[in-house]
Amino acid sequence: MTPNLVNSYRFMGTEAYAETIDRTVMYYGLPFIQEADFPFNNYLTMLDTVSGNSVYEVITSWMENMPEGKWPNWMIGGPDSSRLTSRLGNEYVNVMNMLLFTLPGTPITYYGEEIGMGNIVAINLNESYDTNTLLSKSPMQWDNSSNAGFSEASHTWLPTNSDYHTVNVDVQKTQSRSALKLYQDLSLLHANELLLNRGWFCHLRNDSHYVVYTRELDGIDRIFIVVLNFGESTLLNLQNMISGLPATVRIRLSTNSANKGSEVDTSGIFLDKGEGLILEHNTKNLLHRQTAFRDRCFVSNRACYSSVLNILYTSC
Repeated sequence: MTPNLVNSYRFMGTEAYAETIDRTVMYYGLPFIQEADFPFNNYLTMLDTVSGNSVYEVITSWMENMPEGKWPNWMIGGPDSSRLTSRLGNEYVNVMNMLLFTLPGTPITYYGEEIGMGNIVAINLNESYDTNTLLSKSPMQWDNSSNAGFSEASHTWLPTNSDYHTVNVDVQKTQSRSALKLYQDLSLLHANELLLNRGWFCHLRNDSHYVVYTRELDGIDRIFIVVLNFGESTLLNLQNMISGLPATVRIRLSTNSANKGSEVDTSGIFLDKGEGLILEHNTKNLLHRQTAFRDRCFVSNRACYSSVLNILYTSC
């Protein structure tokens, strides 16, 4: 049966990449001309080296240039770029997925990034396509059967990666500390937490190693503090960043699953390279209301939460 689309909203995303973010966001349209719901934001996929500073620059540049009231989106991989593990290294798979699911807006995942798939080795393809982009288009690695479970044919257009016997969905489903398991936990948290899918983003600090930010929402008396380390091992003192922070806070999610649910000392948080934490802190003192953070907080569509009615409302 043909679906009735008369009263359905039709969402449009555009693949319209420009040289700079300020030009790409023009595809959102003008106040009186609606164009795309969002142009795809591929600027994180363009990072061939990653640092707290470079990640911060992409985030704030998009949020500052995006027209008011529009909705952001983020990608860490795509069909026209090298895969994340081949571009940055295996140690960044989990922390980049944590970044993806804790930023305001829509997280977009290119197939295989949830398990850390890499590029295939360059081969003679005899194709008119750009060979550099073909290397990230190998079959999805479902299991360790023929063609990685992608096809029952004798061969596929592009070969499977040689690591598909160990890097595949079937294997990672059984591993409690796999990239896929963390990805599923992050996806579930993002879907169920208004702090993440509708809340404010407030930047706290960044340097060549790390970036730290919060997610918060009016009407909810707690915040998430997101700490992501892209550089070498580092020691952070969160009490120097947020006044009134208690001596310990709870780890809601970690790139190291063994830390999930434990407490961490806010005056000295040690992070290895590629490690990330989502910390939970109960407070009524939200940062976006404070003068010191006014220019460091962004929100896409302002909303408040009523715990009495269990609804979001915009007149706040």
